[in-house]
Amino acid sequence: MSILYDVVTAASRLSISPWTIRKYLRSGKITPVRLGRRVLIEGSELERLVSESRGQSRPPQNLTTTNTIGELVASEANSGESE
Repeated sequence: MSILYDVVTAASRLSISPWTIRKYLRSGKITPVRLGRRVLIEGSELERLVSESRGQSRPPQNLTTTNTIGELVASEANSGESE
């Protein structure tokens, strides 16, 4: 069994608001463990949330430029040589 966190501690560990954790609980994005009236969240559930959010972080599709990082670094290096 994983470590259990209360809402405030879970939010602190993820550097988000407790209100965001509560919203995730209401929407079903996080599955709670209920002990009486206490609402707890397993550490594995927080890890799953983080890994899912990492997979979803993609650049916006409506960018008009297609420069790669290498092209940007090269252009900055070339502009520095002309000074």
